[in-house]
Amino acid sequence: SNCLGQILTANRLMKNLEDEVKGRTHQLENVLAETRHLKQHYETLAMVDELTGLYNRRFFFAESKLALSRALRFSHPFSLILMDIDRFKQVNDEFGHAIGDIVLQDVAKTLLGILRETDVLARVGGEEFAVVLPNTPEDGSSALAERLLSAVRELEWAVGERKLHITLSLGLTTLPLPEKRSADSSRIDPGEFQDHLYSVADSAMYSAKTLGGNRQVFLAPKFLGGNNHQERNKKATLSDRFFVSLLMAGLTGLEPATSGVTGRRCNRLYYSPRSRLVSVK
Repeated sequence: SNCLGQILTANRLMKNLEDEVKGRTHQLENVLAETRHLKQHYETLAMVDELTGLYNRRFFFAESKLALSRALRFSHPFSLILMDIDRFKQVNDEFGHAIGDIVLQDVAKTLLGILRETDVLARVGGEEFAVVLPNTPEDGSSALAERLLSAVRELEWAVGERKLHITLSLGLTTLPLPEKRSADSSRIDPGEFQDHLYSVADSAMYSAKTLGGNRQVFLAPKFLGGNNHQERNKKATLSDRFFVSLLMAGLTGLEPATSGVTGRRCNRLYYSPRSRLVSVK
């Protein structure tokens, strides 16, 4: 009987030990699952804007650099669009920041619904968005810009008895066509040229806002291997204010007295914000 009692006691102890091990194992699995969830959450926060759900500025620059590297290496088209909501401060002041946040969210959804899966859309500032368009030349980016402008113009928010509408200012730039790039364009540092393209698009967007908003302005970057470009085109060094006056005169027909650059009709205006050179073709 003593032996049987010892066996029963040992079995109870073994069962209790197994139950405790199962309980500890379950707790450990829960901790590991929570750790994985938190890791995924913080990885997402590192590349996603919390308010809009779009990519954030950090992810945008990393991803756009990769896309630009591929475009330079394989001589593919590449376009960049910067977008800013016109008079957004007035929206916050008159309707409150809660409504402003809703506007940002709805604009983000609208833009995302128009773009392709391969395009990279991000919120890069308070009311500023940016999109990289791989394999998209100038005419394609301009057509897309018009669709984005039109879609946002049609948005409407009812705030009490008032109706709220907004518009965008868009700045566009694109890589020169492959045949107009230098032979060693694949050696250009993508990071440096990315900064240049962003600066050009930012200048274009500023010009669109200066002209009243609700429009797109295209500015071409300095050509890769730009010596030949400088020899082919007449140049003038202009202040930012005078450059805006050129835009206000119209990109497709500058009057001689206004432009101060050339008296003939121009089809394209190229502007390098770094060197402040304007070239007319």
